Amino acid sequence: MMKICFIIPYFGTLPNYFPLFLKSCNYNPGIDWLIFSDDVNEYSYPSNVHKVTMSFSEIQEKIREKFDFEIRLKAPYKLCDYKVAYGFIFEEYLKPYDFWGYCDIDLIFGNIRKFIPESILEQYDKIGHLGHFSLYKNSFDNNTIFMEHVGGRKRYKEVFSTDRVCVFDEWDEVSINDIFLRKGKKIYLKTIWADIYPFDSYMRMVEYDTDLRLSIKGNENCFFYWNNGILFAKWKTFLKQDEKEVMYVHLQKRKMSMENNLVYAKSFYVFPDKFLDGNKNVKYQYFISCTLRKIFNIKKAIHGYYTLRYWLIKTTSPLRHKIKNYATKQVGD
Repeated sequence: MMKICFIIPYFGTLPNYFPLFLKSCNYNPGIDWLIFSDDVNEYSYPSNVHKVTMSFSEIQEKIREKFDFEIRLKAPYKLCDYKVAYGFIFEEYLKPYDFWGYCDIDLIFGNIRKFIPESILEQYDKIGHLGHFSLYKNSFDNNTIFMEHVGGRKRYKEVFSTDRVCVFDEWDEVSINDIFLRKGKKIYLKTIWADIYPFDSYMRMVEYDTDLRLSIKGNENCFFYWNNGILFAKWKTFLKQDEKEVMYVHLQKRKMSMENNLVYAKSFYVFPDKFLDGNKNVKYQYFISCTLRKIFNIKKAIHGYYTLRYWLIKTTSPLRHKIKNYATKQVGD
């Protein structure tokens, strides 16, 4: 079985539901996580999750020494642009692994190997195309491909030389995915996770259209059920409740509450604002947390500005992408 390791630098206080993230990692044996963090709180780390205590200034220095030009990395959030280079930056940690990757910690995992079996690992150079979860085949070519020329430009130097977040790990402008595809590398693009739209107070799954470069809203009024390492997305249709197994749920920008003993439970629910013990009767909790939240959607007014800004960016992205592609073709690779 191929060995996989995820690299996660995280600076600041870890989320309150970090123990549930660790619990979901524990149910994925054969996959390792390496977390670089300055959080001093005590957690019960499973055997496949390794914490390296490191300050942000130390990781700044570690990254600077890998490049022969001045990089810009003033705030931890800018690290998202450097994710594509983790195979190069952290190469000494990754020698035993066949694949390395990065993921966010606002995730709850299901059964990763079920969705990414050996047959998928053997076929693809990169699995996943978004910043909250991506895997790379561990080779010198893949680990340094972010340095390749694109349209006569060394895009990575532009990205690493600015404080502006450029979404280099996803699809905005010329990204790591563009570079992989232009170099004839194979990317596994299938959506096997549940990405939750961050600007609604209820839960709605969205998918990313890689051609249009925008998010498309999908199933509404969702909740999730985790049971002994298996994760199900559930949602109401007109006459029944549907469900499907997913690899993980992404809880971006979502504040969650949880009971203290939930980390010991064999199963739990993921609702729009809380985690609940899987043995509880949640019929009315579901109605309150999902249906009423959709009607009143109290967070929508607060996030109205961000929602408008988000959709302006996403809806203009296809036009920008076409213009940049045209310009690239004129310059030539």
